[in-house]
Amino acid sequence: MKKLFYLTLLAPFAANAADISASSVITSATVFPTRANISRNAEVLLPQGKHTIVFDGLPAALDTSSLRVSGMGAFSIGSVEIKELFSKDFVVEQERKLRAKIADLSDKRRFVESDLAAAETGKTFLENMAKSNAAPQISVNDKTEALSPDAWGKAWQSLQKGMKSLGRETIEKQIELRKIDAELSALNKELRLLSGGSKSAKQIRVNVESAAPVAAKLTVQYQIANASWKPIYEARLNTRDKTVEIMQYGTISQHTGEEWNNIDLSLSTAQPVLGTVPPELETRWLNLDEPVKKRGKMLGRAASFSNDSSFADTISEPAETAEIAAAEFSGSDFAGTFAVKGKANVPSDGSDYRFLVGGWSAKADIYAKAVPAVQPAAYVMASAQLNTPAPLLPGAMSLFRDGAFIGDSKMNFLRPNAKLHLSFGQDDKILVKHTVAGFEEDNGSMISRNNKITLRTTAAIQNLHKEPLKIAVYDFLPVAKNSDIAIKITKDETTAGYETDPDGKVGVVKWESVYQPQEQKTVNYGYSITYPKDRELLF
Repeated sequence: MKKLFYLTLLAPFAANAADISASSVITSATVFPTRANISRNAEVLLPQGKHTIVFDGLPAALDTSSLRVSGMGAFSIGSVEIKELFSKDFVVEQERKLRAKIADLSDKRRFVESDLAAAETGKTFLENMAKSNAAPQISVNDKTEALSPDAWGKAWQSLQKGMKSLGRETIEKQIELRKIDAELSALNKELRLLSGGSKSAKQIRVNVESAAPVAAKLTVQYQIANASWKPIYEARLNTRDKTVEIMQYGTISQHTGEEWNNIDLSLSTAQPVLGTVPPELETRWLNLDEPVKKRGKMLGRAASFSNDSSFADTISEPAETAEIAAAEFSGSDFAGTFAVKGKANVPSDGSDYRFLVGGWSAKADIYAKAVPAVQPAAYVMASAQLNTPAPLLPGAMSLFRDGAFIGDSKMNFLRPNAKLHLSFGQDDKILVKHTVAGFEEDNGSMISRNNKITLRTTAAIQNLHKEPLKIAVYDFLPVAKNSDIAIKITKDETTAGYETDPDGKVGVVKWESVYQPQEQKTVNYGYSITYPKDRELLF
């Protein structure tokens, strides 16, 4: 078989070409974060000569610039024409069916309402008869005579029977109306999820030519909005094996108006809608104004540069359980695609459908982190280097520690082979106590020009685990914004081995060491703040 591909939009091909309708089905979809690429396949028998293969009923919202047509067989593809056709009816089949059901139910409701009104009218008539003060009467030989007492009982029984029958009918009709209203509400909700309402559709006309009769296979590809996927994660920490496992799932939703049934589904990290060329920097000219205006102009320029977010953006860094089949990855350093195992179904109802993308496991560095000055508790921390085939996009994350659900967190953007740092909740086997050991404020003497504040704290940390554990203790170290403020750690009152500004975090002090089982350590900390006597210190 020979594969031929050619595409030209809106170009004439053959004046006398015969139209051949193609019945196409969606065979695959690649979902991007904000849209999807759809592939439709069709097979037609082409007679000898020039013909036009017509694809009807394609979504009106498809991106015409992304349209591609290819074929397999001994024929050639000429031009491809795109038309938008309008209809008096809704073009999406599922929407038509839903609206038809809603119309039928609405008509049925009107009939039930009519029956209910008739029954209530009958009840009102009998109630008025029962409330009448006139004595019961009967017409005999064109004369009206009062009923005999013996006939009153029969009249009353007849009235009671009528009231009972009409009362039951009223209740039955009310129940029927309630059921109809519930069904109508569900159908209208389903209709809203479709986000339809379109009465137009695209028609693709593919002009072809064949030297002999041939069975032609054609594929139509296009991109369409109203489809998306987002990653969600599970992080599972095993403290015994000291491993962390990350499971990535893709949550897909679409309301394109097309049903994706039994298709090959892929998830891509590429974003086709983003710009295709980098921004160009324009020359920024500086000049000096007259001396009188210099100060105001320069302040204005400084504010302009500090608030120019567009300029900043251009220079910023960019029992045995069943296994769920993970997606297969393919891609490059720039984007990745995950192919979901097996066939997939994603209805066009806007609901979320979840598919497993992949899982990665790595040895974890497990330690505890405590900030006694803020909270008398320690948290289980884990860091691991994940060898993922593609960057992990930001998304919601569920945390599990030794099989137990701990809480929710989020995954930040993570590049392949980058270190992942996660917190797995409080560790109740680490005791933390914080005490302010001293606070002194010296307003200085007649000679001294400075005020001085001295603070001393003590943190007691105890490891109740049966194994040694690395524990990191953090505290504040104020940072001066004014050169007249001097801040100094009191070394003879501070536990040695501390690190200032760890991991680039300014204004933090860290003590890290291994705690043996049942071992308790005390972290002493002191610092002083000196500032001018005639100034007020702002916290």
